[in-house]
Amino acid sequence: VSSVEVVGVDRNTAVPLYHQIYVQLRDEIISGARAFGSLVPTEQDISDSYGVSRITARRALEELAAQQF
Repeated sequence: VSSVEVVGVDRNTAVPLYHQIYVQLRDEIISGARAFGSLVPTEQDISDSYGVSRITARRALEELAAQQF
């Protein structure tokens, strides 16, 4: 269970929801808001927290996994 506060997504922008979630998760990792070695949220956790489908959550996690920090 994470103590990181979910900011949310802007459904009125041209930026895809999955990318907005990816950016938030990436920034939490880079800033240290998520502790090194801690688990990222599951698809279901992201889906529930952001009010998006699991497909959107999966795409955000796939984009995050493709990055090398």
